[in-house]
Amino acid sequence: MDRPTPRVNYSQLSDFAGRTVRIVGKVLNADAETATIETSDKGHATIKLSRNTDFSGEYVEILGKVNASDNSIQEYSTCAPFLSALDASEQKLTYVDKSRVDLGSNIDMDVVEQFTLLSHQYSDLFPGDNE
Repeated sequence: MDRPTPRVNYSQLSDFAGRTVRIVGKVLNADAETATIETSDKGHATIKLSRNTDFSGEYVEILGKVNASDNSIQEYSTCAPFLSALDASEQKLTYVDKSRVDLGSNIDMDVVEQFTLLSHQYSDLFPGDNE
């Protein structure tokens, strides 16, 4: 994503209807089409997956567009070149799906919530909220 995107929690989804956002959550359940995550403010957000997804970690960050009708999030599926690994012998970039970030199983959701709230309070430091 070339432009900054705001980080949101569940209670902020309706404020960003129709916009691209980032949201962090704990995966509660997932199937081939949807996932439910518990967000930093303890809300349960529905993620409409763009393809079959296998979440390997307990916590994820999703990049997607908020659906105005039901506040679900349509996960983006575009892949972009990202320098995740540079093989010194081959000197090549690998491709990483930047629509979903696996955050592992050890994350302090209270800190995520405070960061989310502060990013809106200090939007001059964290661009994306007022665009």
